[in-house]
Amino acid sequence: MTWTTEYIKRELDGIQYVPNNNSDDWEKQLDLIKKQSGLYSSLIYKIDQDWRVGLRYSAMLEYNFSEFNRIRLQ
Repeated sequence: MTWTTEYIKRELDGIQYVPNNNSDDWEKQLDLIKKQSGLYSSLIYKIDQDWRVGLRYSAMLEYNFSEFNRIRLQ
C-alpha cells in the first residue's frame, strides 16, 4: 500500500505578442502573469507485479504489460 501526495506550483511572467496586421512584425498585446497551483493525494494498492488499484479523485485500475507499457482506467 502506497500513499502519495504531490503539490504542484507554476508561475508564468511574460508578454503575449500578436501578429501586426499592417506588417510582418509582432506587436505587444499585454503583460502575461499567471500563478497556478494544485494538490492531490492518492492511495495505491499493488495486487501483484502487474495489477494496481487505487483512489485519487476517482477510482483507478491499472495493468502493466511491461515497465514501458500500461493501461489505466479511472
